[in-house]
Amino acid sequence: MICAGGDGTLNEVVNGLMQVEAERRPALGLIPSGTGTDFARGLGWPRTLDGVIEAIARGVERRIDAGMVTFHRAGQSLTRYFINVAGAGFDGDVSDVVNREGKRGGSLSYFLTVFRVLAGYENKHARVTLTAPDGSARVLEGRYNLIAVGNGQYFGGGMRISPNGDVSDGCFEAIVIEAMSRAEFALNFPKVYRGAHLSHPKVHAYRVTAAHIELLGDGQRMFVEAEGELFGEVPAGFRVIPGALRLVVPPGLLQSRR
Repeated sequence: MICAGGDGTLNEVVNGLMQVEAERRPALGLIPSGTGTDFARGLGWPRTLDGVIEAIARGVERRIDAGMVTFHRAGQSLTRYFINVAGAGFDGDVSDVVNREGKRGGSLSYFLTVFRVLAGYENKHARVTLTAPDGSARVLEGRYNLIAVGNGQYFGGGMRISPNGDVSDGCFEAIVIEAMSRAEFALNFPKVYRGAHLSHPKVHAYRVTAAHIELLGDGQRMFVEAEGELFGEVPAGFRVIPGALRLVVPPGLLQSRR
């Protein structure tokens, strides 16, 4: 199966594939196009059409992980799958605006919307439970700007939110950003394009297999997004599904760890 489109299209294809029994699930090839191609960017995908065609023609299959997110929408608990980056908080609000207004302008659209949303954004009081690869749990409580769960590395049209994300290691890189003032966020925001934001004392990275987010206190809403698509709201849980998909990649890319 070949997916031609951006990250939103890829998300729809992944959700379709995950409905197929694992042993019958076809391999996936990519022709990146559309508003955002962050998943392909994180893999170092060929940038020309000829390069993409050659990658598919000469490519080899590699096992990659998928993620499952459970969230709430209209009073129901729902589940979706994702392949790249999911999150809750500021990124969810940005995705809400971008999706309502139409995905025109590509990366520039995301960049400009960030500052529009920032003007009225309120940090959220929440509890975040992170499950480490050894099964131990870490519980965080406080006020947060966003919590991102990275299988891949990039989101929002080129922001390297989880620079250590690895789609084939059986884990997520969870990025937890503590509450920041609007000025502090705006000043540090450009660093995320280089993946340099991890050096900030209010930005924390954890290697996890699952994460759960719940709000503390009334009167708050925290949107959940994945691949730039708005899914619903917190409470939300995220879980990695190791080796769930087979991806056709250029020879030498994503050397199998399984």
